[in-house]
Amino acid sequence: MRERGFEVAIIGGGIVGCAVADELSRRGCRPLLVLDRGLPGHGASRAALGGLPPSLEPAPNDQVARLYRRSLDLFPAWTAALKAETGVDPEFLVSGSLLIAPRPDDLPGLDGRYEWLIKMGWAAQRLTQDDLRRVEPAFAGCLGGLLMPEDARINNARLLDALVHKLVEAGVTFRTGHAASLWTQNGTAWGVHFGSDRIAARFIVNAAGAGAGEIGGPPLPIFGVRGQALAVQTARLPSERMVASPHCYFVPRKDGSLLLGSTVEPRITESVVTVDGVHRLLEAGRTLWPELDRCSFLRAWAGIRPASADYLPVIGRWPALPNLLVAAGFFKMGITLAPLAARTVADLLFGKANEPILDILSPARFVRGERSSPRER
Repeated sequence: MRERGFEVAIIGGGIVGCAVADELSRRGCRPLLVLDRGLPGHGASRAALGGLPPSLEPAPNDQVARLYRRSLDLFPAWTAALKAETGVDPEFLVSGSLLIAPRPDDLPGLDGRYEWLIKMGWAAQRLTQDDLRRVEPAFAGCLGGLLMPEDARINNARLLDALVHKLVEAGVTFRTGHAASLWTQNGTAWGVHFGSDRIAARFIVNAAGAGAGEIGGPPLPIFGVRGQALAVQTARLPSERMVASPHCYFVPRKDGSLLLGSTVEPRITESVVTVDGVHRLLEAGRTLWPELDRCSFLRAWAGIRPASADYLPVIGRWPALPNLLVAAGFFKMGITLAPLAARTVADLLFGKANEPILDILSPARFVRGERSSPRER
């Protein structure tokens, strides 16, 4: 069956797809369609831990790191608007992050990260063991740390709830229950196939996460990376900051729970929790904070992160299909990059994009044969 047409059909109802729909809706773009095989906002985006850590998380290169920071700068206004419009508080907080060395061989990593942050012009403070004991006494048994005060965190589940609520109220159409694929004919993208329906759309946005390479049409080298995580309840949070070692990280929540993540398992696409994954997380968590053993176990879960073959984000028009745009391959930084990616896609659709870095992030790099081999991280 052929359905009525839409101005934009967005394949993927995760954080990126919903953020794109929100930005387009704010700019008056109608009608909009969001397609997902599952419930909107209930995939890998909800499985994330909610860290927004441009200083803490290594980037593929300095240009992408600056994108992380620019996107983070959009969060205060974006989340405040969502809270005002929906009554749902995404719990955005500039909490800072702390990278800690539990063992002597972790110390060189702190020094290298500190030097990079200073080169970038970002705030950072190198902590000795005595400094760490004073600033974060819960981690006094560790050997030193690096404090990055400008990183932030958010309750990603509440952020997704706010976005979906806002989009429904704005009249955005959601369709679920099937895998979407491109509808192409004679070298032109006409819309999408969804179940037995064929839906016309003037523009299509591929924001399908780990499935972005499976929608048909031009091949896109996106693959899944499983991440397992767990949550515990604490009598008292060890810190209000995100705290990481080279082997794991903690993200505190407003309700007193503490999230511990996460494994990195390339090319595993089953979102199941394994005994080995939980064991590795607990061992790393205990090394960082021995009091973890006294916490109450709440739950464990897994999500599938989307990574590109060169681990760079993929944002831009597909060269041979100019009405097909891609916003995919964000790996660990999908939440962080969502508002900037949404603005960039909207700018491209409205003919306003002039970002030089788009030449690097464009899907055209794969057409040119510049694809590199996947690396395990």
